[in-house]
Amino acid sequence: MNLARAAAAAMFAAAVWLGAGALSTPEPAGPTAPLESFSAARAFAHVEAIAREPHPMGSPAHEDVRSYLLEQLGALGLEVQTQESVAVASRSDGRSPVEMGRVRNVVARRRGNGKHGSRAILLAAHYDSERASFGAADDGYGVAALLETARAVAAGAALDRDVLFLFSDGEERSLLGAAAFMREHPWRHDVDAAFNFDARGNRGPVTMFQSSAASMDLVERYLRAAPHPVANSISEELYKLLDNDTDFTEVLAGGLPGLNFANFRGVDSYHDRGDRADAADQGTLQHHGETALAMVRAFAPVQDAAWRTRSAVYFNLGPLSLCMPSVWMLVLAVACAAGLARRNAITDLVAGAGWALGGAVLAPALLLGAFEWLLGRVLPDFSMRLAAHPVAEALYTTAGASLALGLALFTLQRMQRRWPRLAQGAAALWSVLAVVTAIALPKASYLVTIPLCGFVVASWLRERTGAWLLLHAALAIPGVMLASLHARLVVAALGSDVPAAALVGFGATFVLPWLGPWSERTSRVLLLGSGAALGGALLLLLGRVPHAGEGWRSYTVSIDAGSENARWVSIGAFDPSCGPEAPSWKRERLPELFPGRDIEIHSRDARAASVTRPTLDVLEDVRTAHRALRMHIGGTASGAAGIYIGRDFRVTRASLEGRPVPLTAKGDLAVRFWAPPPEGLDLELELETPSRATLRVVTDTPGVPAHDDFAAEAACFVGARTMVTTTFEL
Repeated sequence: MNLARAAAAAMFAAAVWLGAGALSTPEPAGPTAPLESFSAARAFAHVEAIAREPHPMGSPAHEDVRSYLLEQLGALGLEVQTQESVAVASRSDGRSPVEMGRVRNVVARRRGNGKHGSRAILLAAHYDSERASFGAADDGYGVAALLETARAVAAGAALDRDVLFLFSDGEERSLLGAAAFMREHPWRHDVDAAFNFDARGNRGPVTMFQSSAASMDLVERYLRAAPHPVANSISEELYKLLDNDTDFTEVLAGGLPGLNFANFRGVDSYHDRGDRADAADQGTLQHHGETALAMVRAFAPVQDAAWRTRSAVYFNLGPLSLCMPSVWMLVLAVACAAGLARRNAITDLVAGAGWALGGAVLAPALLLGAFEWLLGRVLPDFSMRLAAHPVAEALYTTAGASLALGLALFTLQRMQRRWPRLAQGAAALWSVLAVVTAIALPKASYLVTIPLCGFVVASWLRERTGAWLLLHAALAIPGVMLASLHARLVVAALGSDVPAAALVGFGATFVLPWLGPWSERTSRVLLLGSGAALGGALLLLLGRVPHAGEGWRSYTVSIDAGSENARWVSIGAFDPSCGPEAPSWKRERLPELFPGRDIEIHSRDARAASVTRPTLDVLEDVRTAHRALRMHIGGTASGAAGIYIGRDFRVTRASLEGRPVPLTAKGDLAVRFWAPPPEGLDLELELETPSRATLRVVTDTPGVPAHDDFAAEAACFVGARTMVTTTFEL
């Protein structure tokens, strides 16, 4: 029996290694890789060129990146266009300003051999960055992957379909470029399938985390074609928990089928000045590129482009990638529930369900949740530090898993019932959960249903054949693989070990009762090991962690053109090394600067500086029962311009640069226009009454005026800006 248990333990260890190994990245190909293959070394040269400095929409660096794209694509002999448009964001919460902007998408086309006429595959990535980010990963990875893919495609024979490469503008500004392409560009109507590439971090595997509706054929073809596919449909549910959107949102809104790809590890660099080329991971870049190239070559020859079939559940299982219709999960869940419908004592079922839910799942989750809450009071940037330190992340994940196993075993040892009967009670509880998730969250249902199926089959075989430990261990391996993979996945995506520990505890309910009896020492070793791993992770996190805590720091000079009052403003944490000590700052809310955002910011007084102020020319003013105004706003040559009319003056209609502006239900006008043209903006308004009104214009320009309030370290002013507020009486 001891030998069998040792063999079972070895099988589980191998399953953990295989399961977590699905989240590895491929070896980057060097500069001498075959011309028709993808090379991270060649692509990395593009990352270095793109990420020399932050390049937000409307900045001079943004213009430089666009010029670089046009040069590189032209050298490949592709058809290249620059789509210029005034775009209005599709999304609006009714509180924040409506996002608009002058976008310039770069679109290139590699013509096919004509077998499918002008039908095309679309690859997309965005070339703008956030203000304070160099954009090496977000979305330098995607842009570089598309450029190198275009080179590899151009080096080979013409494909059966055309290939479109969309380098969208304004993704960081509410997806403006993608919205313009999907609404206006004529090539959009040639697209049969679209594949978007983005990044939420600077390392880790590239995950296919979102698919269009009824996309089973698309997913199956991706899993077969990609050299290193990473796809778990629960990612679609996790993605909904994140405050993120990508250009793929506009693809879906336009009705195109497709897949969305991104890497999620190293999130401490996301939208941060740590997102530099020297911190890039070429393994992740290789994964982006080889996936993009595989999508082109897999989908270009497909005869039938009607890729909307059935809804799919898909997941990695060690080296395997499985895809099946979503309805299968419901069928399997119901079958498992029926297989567990046996004459067990109700007290055994209740006791087993109570142990599984309380001792194995909720206990570790609540303990870790309380720990993370307390730790967050001491280290507010805990999740960023964890993301920045791979060793600490691994130790912390191990600590959560050991805690879950130790508590599950500790509570099991105190149950005064036969352990196999408790396992049956736990499985009965999970069978109910399997049916519920198959109906309510089908994309996540496999995480419950697959381990449950292994347990039910093992129980059935044991009763009829007497097969015991090793058979049960073998049938539990798929569940162990899923648990190990998803524990790593959720820690990386959410920065918390709570769901990972709950997941490990859930998996333990299928294994521990059957492998007993266990000694008291085993649970003590697991709990002590958890404490040791947790202590090691904390020691690493309490030290200096590169990049962590540097995110979301955006310095702003705010100047009121009327009063000439000026102040320094810092969104998020401020860096004492860049200026006065903390006591000289105060925390306050400034809704006039950041409308729709109920946040506390740091601010302090500053000396006024000479800056360009917005101007307003009223070209037409017609007063009847209403009041119609036609105006021109100048002094908005770069960055952005915010235009606001307060709630005391109800607006019934507004247009900016010839585009209608959505209003709030209360008739407020609040719009932010990015990359305004050098000649200024044309604004038309219709007010409900002919009375006087107040118009507030806030210009938002990259960089700060010459100032000695802060130390002259350039790093302190990455992404800094100057906001000038001018109020006009109409």
